[in-house]
Amino acid sequence: VSSGTFLEFLISLNGPFPVASAKVGQSVRLPCTYSVRETHDLRVMCWGRGICPSSKCSSEIVRTDGQKVISKQSGRYQLQGSITKGDVSLTIRNVDHEDRGTYCCRIEIPGWFNDIKRNLNLQIYRGEQNSLLSL
Repeated sequence: VSSGTFLEFLISLNGPFPVASAKVGQSVRLPCTYSVRETHDLRVMCWGRGICPSSKCSSEIVRTDGQKVISKQSGRYQLQGSITKGDVSLTIRNVDHEDRGTYCCRIEIPGWFNDIKRNLNLQIYRGEQNSLLSL
């Protein structure tokens, strides 16, 4: 196996993840939704920092009970969409360079390995968008 083929294989397994970008001081919305037709479709979910692990969220920053936020690490983190309609997109207010990196949205579905997992990368820039702060 050539090294080029191996690199392509790793990229297909590990990413790239969708990217959101924001200027220091702005708010940014990281999208995450799932289908809710009836009340029994509501799911516990969490947002965490880093790639989604095999269960739960690592470095959890927000958790819901399926209907409302039950814990959050900071007032800067908000779920402003309709949680009961499946919009669990994360809004981060007043972003700073420490906010850059990978975020995990995990919707917990009963059963082994059924969870919906979304990894997103957040890039932060100071002024012009072409001056991104590196990860």
